[in-house]
Amino acid sequence: MTNESQAFTPIDLPVLPLDDEVVLPGMVVPLDLSDTEVRAAVEAAQAAARPGGGKPQVLLVPRIDGTYTGTGVLGTVEQVGRLSDGDPGALIRARDRVRIGAGTSGPGRALWVEGTVLETAAPDPLPGSAAELVKEYKALATSWLKKRGAWQVVDRVQQIDDVSALADNSGYSPFLSTAQKVQLLETVDPIARLKLAIQWLSEHLAEQDVAESIAKDVQDGVDKQQREFLLRRQLDAVRKELAELNGDPEDESDDYRARVEAADLPEHVREAALKEVEKLERSSDQSPEGSWIRTWLDTVLELPWNERTEDSYDIRGAQAVLDAEHAGLADVKERITEYLAVRKRRADRGLGVVGGRRGGAVLALVGPPGVGKG
Repeated sequence: MTNESQAFTPIDLPVLPLDDEVVLPGMVVPLDLSDTEVRAAVEAAQAAARPGGGKPQVLLVPRIDGTYTGTGVLGTVEQVGRLSDGDPGALIRARDRVRIGAGTSGPGRALWVEGTVLETAAPDPLPGSAAELVKEYKALATSWLKKRGAWQVVDRVQQIDDVSALADNSGYSPFLSTAQKVQLLETVDPIARLKLAIQWLSEHLAEQDVAESIAKDVQDGVDKQQREFLLRRQLDAVRKELAELNGDPEDESDDYRARVEAADLPEHVREAALKEVEKLERSSDQSPEGSWIRTWLDTVLELPWNERTEDSYDIRGAQAVLDAEHAGLADVKERITEYLAVRKRRADRGLGVVGGRRGGAVLALVGPPGVGKG
């Protein structure tokens, strides 16, 4: 696709430098005349303007880190007066791209340069691919503006039909870097410029979606913690009222918490027990899980965690106890006495303690309920 382009005869313009800022065609910007270089450029343009020859013209040139760009924008001085803060100012309307040439002389204290006005227009009517780009950009811009609540700007963007003006309109986007805006300024082809605008806006929307998703996940986590805290406080209040109505001076879960904290338990056991107490506090009195937790806590609290005894390897005595307490089950009794015999033999040979701890085993007794496994 080729664009219709035309370069005018070079014109001489006073330079109005824009430090680390970029103005694109179509923008209207107020500038502070308290700045020496701004005042010099505006006064030079006024001095060079001929009566009846149109408004004074300046060349708006970005100056990035002290270096001028190769392309500027022809601007007309629309009005000179006071800014909203009362300082003297000038209202400049940016119109056309200008390729900057050699320096020249002119009236006033401003820097003058030769410039070539660049006009590039997309074919009319637009080919299908360009029309699709316009539609895509407007859809993306509308989505982004709606998220910001800028409904009036949405209407204005939808009314822009010129490809070049639509691409330059993206320069208002606050998420664009200065380097990206300079690239827009120096890209003369309006279709290529619009493609850049679409690419950057798509990337920004994708980043925004990720940021919003992360923020939502964080907020959901905070809300969940707050809800859990409030519900637990309400549950505590309800239990307290029920305890007072039933004449029960102490809540069961509070009793278990106190017993766990008072018990002489190993640290890892205490942490596990307190987690179960928290589950008990959240569970309903009618929940079967509450009964299981109570049984588990009772068992843990009854175990002699810090008591140590010497193992007894009286094989005959163990056999007598098994015969007196359990009828039959000869193979089970034989397996238990074999285990005790092996332990006794290891202890007699000094192999009972390995690596600072005594080896152990778990015997699993399999059978239906009521046959004497316990």
